[in-house]
Amino acid sequence: MPFRIYECTSYHDKNKPTWQQMQKLAIHVSAGNPKPVGFKVGAGFGETTV
Repeated sequence: MPFRIYECTSYHDKNKPTWQQMQKLAIHVSAGNPKPVGFKVGAGFGETTV
């Protein structure tokens, strides 16, 4: 080609799934009971040995 191509609007990569295929394969995740977030504090966790 005598000129550079910067963009091709009609190219479809056959190795990548379409948006509809990704939605069909997606795993639906629902939020469960929230668990406490943070560091564990208690016996044995605050001790350090050198």
